[in-house]
Amino acid sequence: MRPLLTLGLLLLGSLCFAQQPLERVTVKGNSFVNESGDTVIFRGFSSSDPDKLEKQGYWTQSYFEEMKSWGANLVRFPIHPTAWNRRGKEAYMKLLDQGIEWAGALGMYVIIDWHSIGNLRTEMYQHEMYNTTQKETFDFWRTIGRKYGKNTIVAFYELYNEPTTFNNQLGTLKWPDWKALNEEMITIVRANGGEGIPLVAGFNWAYDLTPVNNDPIDAVGIAYVA
Repeated sequence: MRPLLTLGLLLLGSLCFAQQPLERVTVKGNSFVNESGDTVIFRGFSSSDPDKLEKQGYWTQSYFEEMKSWGANLVRFPIHPTAWNRRGKEAYMKLLDQGIEWAGALGMYVIIDWHSIGNLRTEMYQHEMYNTTQKETFDFWRTIGRKYGKNTIVAFYELYNEPTTFNNQLGTLKWPDWKALNEEMITIVRANGGEGIPLVAGFNWAYDLTPVNNDPIDAVGIAYVA
């Protein structure tokens, strides 16, 4: 398994915009490949929640130019459920439209990340900012599939940021249950047109992928997050 994100050090500089559309990235074996069949190595940057950045005045083209100057070819948008609810679906997607356009123009792909930390089975979380429901999570991926499914810039769907029971303080979660939830999300996003690569997080804040060895997700063309 290849690491999906590598953080770098800041390098200042001016940039030229990419002139060619980005090719669709898919999974081949344990590699990501583009439409030309070339292996793609991603070096990326995770932004703050776009809702937060916009409120602080940082959700701008120059912010993306700065990320590109670090050597990034991938940017991750962490979307907190509470921010998605507070701003509203349509208004939030306008932020995503801007970010995707800026990223693509600079030759950077995008990860859309449903950014919650906790136990999606029991719907108990480490902080109220991560509060969501299974229904809302499924609907989010239905929305993303319909809106951005054909957009080649949106290369990845990070289905759920960091699953954890927090030492059972948030209830229990067994691998078969987590596997089933992820397979449901994958089915929904793909049935609604999502052509990007679903990313499945391991247990314990996404650190533990050992159950995958004997019981992998029942879906092709996916990747795992550690």
